[in-house]
Amino acid sequence: MRKPLIAGNWKMNKTAYEAVQLVQELSYLTEEVDPEKVDVVVCPPFIALKSVSTFVEYEKPNFRLGAQNMHWEGRFKEKTEEFVERFTQS
Repeated sequence: MRKPLIAGNWKMNKTAYEAVQLVQELSYLTEEVDPEKVDVVVCPPFIALKSVSTFVEYEKPNFRLGAQNMHWEGRFKEKTEEFVERFTQS
């Protein structure tokens, strides 16, 4: 059986600061989630990606980081996986 995946994004509805506040609140709400049973992913908009990435790196919440509008080969999307990986590294 496949592990359930819960993923969310919020398009361009938050500033980078508000995005960090949102994922901070989400980290409290997901403390009891068993990562062996379900994957939780947040996909902030590009303008908040670095801020949320820093939060995830240092706070180690019970969810993972994703990116919106991404294609592994860069086709039809703004960002490639390699670009996002470089962008979110310290």
